[in-house]
Amino acid sequence: MARGTLVNVAALVWMAAARDILSLAIAYVLVQFSSNAAQAPFHALLPDIVPEEQRGLVSGVMGLLAIAGTIAGVVVAGLFIAASQPLPAYLQGLWLTYAIIIAVLLALMLITIVSVREKKYPAAQGDAQDFAPLAQNPWFKRIPPYQLRNVFGTLMVAGAAWGIMQLWNGQLPGLHITANVQQVMLELIVTVGLLRLFDFNPRRDPDFAWVLLTRLVMMLGIYTIQAYFQYYMRDAVGVPDPERQTTNFVIIISLTSLVSALAVGWLSDRFGRKRMVYFSGGFMALVGLTFIITHSLVIVLAAGAIFGLGYGAYQSVDWALVADVLPSEKHFARDMGIWNISLSLPQVIAPVIGGPIIDHFTHAGNPLAGYQVIFAMSIIYCLIGTVTVRFIKGVKR
Repeated sequence: MARGTLVNVAALVWMAAARDILSLAIAYVLVQFSSNAAQAPFHALLPDIVPEEQRGLVSGVMGLLAIAGTIAGVVVAGLFIAASQPLPAYLQGLWLTYAIIIAVLLALMLITIVSVREKKYPAAQGDAQDFAPLAQNPWFKRIPPYQLRNVFGTLMVAGAAWGIMQLWNGQLPGLHITANVQQVMLELIVTVGLLRLFDFNPRRDPDFAWVLLTRLVMMLGIYTIQAYFQYYMRDAVGVPDPERQTTNFVIIISLTSLVSALAVGWLSDRFGRKRMVYFSGGFMALVGLTFIITHSLVIVLAAGAIFGLGYGAYQSVDWALVADVLPSEKHFARDMGIWNISLSLPQVIAPVIGGPIIDHFTHAGNPLAGYQVIFAMSIIYCLIGTVTVRFIKGVKR
């Protein structure tokens, strides 16, 4: 966790200093990677120190703090960063914002390291045998051979896929594979490689697999709306200041999320996680339906308040749901790393699916239909996520 946070800090400094798209993109990828590297062991600490009967409450507290962090981030960025400012003032505000983020990260990391005592698990005999062949190798001292084969195999498959796509584009320019589609294809290959690397086995651990699928689909529904909401405000609602109204929408969602997050987390300990997911999925699907049938700014903002109740409810049981079905106490950090994939992957997939749909209808002269289609997709995603939670047998009803 400490190493991931320190790399994250360095990557944030790189992002603040980046002055071209390539440098910014590389820094952003490093920020995401290091953030996941720090979060996975942090989340893995919690099952060790939180009693099972209090997981819902703690999950609600985590959801509450995550939402509060979102609000604080919006407020801090709004106070110090404005694109309309002269460049020196803009850069000063940018660096100040990043400095605040870095200070918070370092302070909370130190508090966690000093105050939390993690449980030690003895290594299994099989693990020791796996590590033995490389015990004398200074470069791969702690990496089992099967993991090295997996890493190199994944890199080879990803490289071959990239080469095939470049060859395809060179030979068939009329059927061009866009850069976004190429990115998703490579992300999927790497994701499969990571799942194999982390010994993910849906047949052996079906409950864990259903939790991952539930979260992936639910977050896909959320990011499908989030990725294009500013453009929806501009093209469908027709507001003159879509950036400001989108910010207002996010603030409204965050505030109403605070109302439901802690309460629903506490309720999930008493009445079950699944019922809370049914509640949250239904609320978020209802909001998607509102965006399809009306385009009034007042109604859209009111719908955001309803969405916030559902989003806060889901955030509050998200961690408790996975904590109840983690396959192995010895590998909490590894399994939490897999769990984080179900959050990061939808962020990549949602824009690639939604973008071409909106472009198609915009070129056809009916941009409103494009937004109606992607919001209908968001409803379907939320409903699928609500249904799949029924198949998780290892959690409260």
